[in-house]
Amino acid sequence: MIETVNLTKTYNPKRTPYTAINNVSLSLEGGESIAIMGKSGSGKSTLMHLLAGLDSPSSGEIYVNGTNLAAMSNRELNTFRNHSVGFVFQAFYLMPYDTVFENVALPLRIRKSSEKEIETQVTEMLESVGLSDKRYVDTIDLSGGQKQRVSIARALVTNPQVVFADEPTGNLDSETGEEIENLLFRMQKDYKATIIVVTHDKDLAEKCDEIVALKDGQVVDKDDV
Repeated sequence: MIETVNLTKTYNPKRTPYTAINNVSLSLEGGESIAIMGKSGSGKSTLMHLLAGLDSPSSGEIYVNGTNLAAMSNRELNTFRNHSVGFVFQAFYLMPYDTVFENVALPLRIRKSSEKEIETQVTEMLESVGLSDKRYVDTIDLSGGQKQRVSIARALVTNPQVVFADEPTGNLDSETGEEIENLLFRMQKDYKATIIVVTHDKDLAEKCDEIVALKDGQVVDKDDV
């Protein structure tokens, strides 16, 4: 589903160049859970941003279902992200004074879905993540675990091809983090999405179907990070 060919990302090339991703070639299967693992500064977040179309490579190519992201215009990339990609972030990035329902509905409103579609799809997602009773609660009043459940519901409500989860349990205690991990993997199987988890947590990475280990911007054996 996702393939990179000689992917490289260099920042400040004309001043003090720093290569965050160095000649990375990958082939990732659809419908699987994939961990991008590495220590801070290894390039894992940069790789995620490239794969999600949030940043452009300095050289190399990225293919998603045969489509070359590097050849897309900004408008095409926006459409790709809105229709094919979902995001779960460590910091949640919710609208604190909007309800749970409106936070989950946001990608559908951006897509200009009908009110009937929004009602049906958001209601289904809230049931799936166990938040039906919180639909009219402002997200500022939720616990950390509940906020991350909202993030997962928002990421999956458009039925994306791939979900990127960037340190999804980083702000949670261990018990709540494990609950969120279990929910994320269950939702991945239920909705047949590809989930790419960016993490420095080896225990979380080991739960995924595949591990891509990074060190200094290059793919290495997972035992080397």
